[in-house]
Amino acid sequence: MIKNKFKKLISTILTISTSVAVLPIVACVNKKPLNYEGVFGDQSFVASVRQRNINHLDYIPDAEHVKAIAPFNLKAKKSNVMYQLLVYTFADGNNDGIGDFIGLKNNLDYFTNLGIDILYLSPIFPASSYHGYDVIDYLDVAPELGGMQAFDDFLIAAHKAGIRVVLDVPFNHTSYEHPWFQKALKSEGYRDYYFFGPLPSKVTSNFGAPVSTPIRTGVDKGIRSGYYNIDNRKYVPDTNQTYAAWFWSGMPDLNLENESLLKQIDAVHKFWVTKGVDGFRYDAFEHFFPSSYSDTSPYHSIDEFGWRTVKLFKRWRKVANLALKKRQESGITNASNDTIMFGEWWSSPIDDRSKSFYFDDFLEKPEKALGSLIDGQHWKLNWNVSINDGEETYLKNILNNNESKWMPFLDNHDVPRWISNFKQYFSKEIITEKPFKLNADQVGAYEYAIASLLSRGGYPTLYQGNELLMQGGDKDKGDKYVREAFYWKDNNKKVKFHDRRNSNDLIDTYTSKGMGYVEDMIKDPDSAYNMTRKIIALRQEFPSVRSQETKYIANPNEVVDFGKNAKDDIRYDETTLRRNEDGSFILIVYSWGNREKANLHIKPGYKIEKEFLAINLKTSETNAQGTIILGTSDPKNRNCRIGAYKIVKS
Repeated sequence: MIKNKFKKLISTILTISTSVAVLPIVACVNKKPLNYEGVFGDQSFVASVRQRNINHLDYIPDAEHVKAIAPFNLKAKKSNVMYQLLVYTFADGNNDGIGDFIGLKNNLDYFTNLGIDILYLSPIFPASSYHGYDVIDYLDVAPELGGMQAFDDFLIAAHKAGIRVVLDVPFNHTSYEHPWFQKALKSEGYRDYYFFGPLPSKVTSNFGAPVSTPIRTGVDKGIRSGYYNIDNRKYVPDTNQTYAAWFWSGMPDLNLENESLLKQIDAVHKFWVTKGVDGFRYDAFEHFFPSSYSDTSPYHSIDEFGWRTVKLFKRWRKVANLALKKRQESGITNASNDTIMFGEWWSSPIDDRSKSFYFDDFLEKPEKALGSLIDGQHWKLNWNVSINDGEETYLKNILNNNESKWMPFLDNHDVPRWISNFKQYFSKEIITEKPFKLNADQVGAYEYAIASLLSRGGYPTLYQGNELLMQGGDKDKGDKYVREAFYWKDNNKKVKFHDRRNSNDLIDTYTSKGMGYVEDMIKDPDSAYNMTRKIIALRQEFPSVRSQETKYIANPNEVVDFGKNAKDDIRYDETTLRRNEDGSFILIVYSWGNREKANLHIKPGYKIEKEFLAINLKTSETNAQGTIILGTSDPKNRNCRIGAYKIVKS
């Protein structure tokens, strides 16, 4: 009864707040009931979407008149650490059970204290589903996330703190509810924004030969009744039209060869960059123009060599960078004069296919296109989070030649959590959704992976509580288990909600409850959060650790004598060495496993000038034989050895 009254009050408040476009959705209730469960897409949010978004067809005027805000603080320390965040999971700021930009702004110090300087936000737009990949309006912020004013307030605060903000943009498809598609279904224009027509059985290759393809289509039959933002108060019969839809019928594919549509997407870039957004992550861009005849809808053109895709990114970069230039000319400081642009990718960022997206090379003077790709090889689902100096140099030379950033990661919203994979296949645990306290081996392995990830230059990317040892559950049982809510002690910040269209999509904290509250992890000097903070602080202090320039990469054999290793000693592949401009070195150690004695031998002629971090490591006195870093384990807490040292010549 209390819950229903509270929900009704929230609904009334939010309905009132959406009646005036400039009003933010703010907290109006001091406390919410324990275990309160919100609803993504409830009637108050639907009312807002119907008022603001469901008839928003033309983005060009908005892009012309958007106000530039959020000057960037260039004096803030740089770490080059990116953090992928699902805003709806982080912190509730208005007591409706859903994470939002109010909660994110109010708790931005979580990220500033950690040292993050790029926040990459999964889709924030009004959408048909909680995850945001079925967009209804590309130029607004979902009311569930607090709306545009809450986003603006967050963006201003983030830039003041020196944090760049990147938006995840799904341009491969829209929602079934997008007004463009609804108009297209009624034959009221916009049909060429999508792919309609009778289903062809073959597609013609670039060389004229017909090629059979699998069918990736949607049909407008029995879909409409499952949506709430479009007005279903009167019966609308199915049109039974067939259209391209790579993922499912509720996400019709956009026709990115249509010039009218491309002008609208130009406006999307112009709008957000003018406002102050620093970059974009392009979801599913491989499906814009599929690369082969075996993985395409029969409606799409083939882009076997990536030429069409490159021309799109080159076009969007010009639009975005022109908006950046105009911001600068108006007196607003930008983080950079080049927009961050990177794409979803599931393989190597340096194979031949990958390299084709970075530049338009078919010009006398090549022009930059996409920019970067997420590294799909390092290190999702990989227990061995390591790369030797030779391999790293080779990889970065190719990336640097293409002006591309290295973006390794452990896990994200689409794959099992790294630690879940470790628990299942190494520890032989059965993965469930129940609260689970990691044992010393598992904590050690997780911290080893984080330390190694952050020990090299580029844009290493943390995801959704890696630094809190968040675990997730069995992804095969639902995406919600890899999109857990942060586990706050403060009940007002706690996130718990379900999607109105699918009550099984319950965003809550599951296994990660076993590791304790966020607040306690932050206060504990020995927590993984504070270990992560110390390594990122090292990146902030030393360009050699954060920079992608290969001149900083050094072979650990220069200062470590691995020839003296006993069986359990720290190995070559458990160290990263960086050479500073002054000839000193930064040595980072990351080693896991229950080893009672795991030492590291610093060569004679070198000494440790400063110790930045030492977990289960102790330094001996330097003598003629060198220095020994004595390593052990802590079977009660963490079986790992994590350390960071400045090494100089003695």
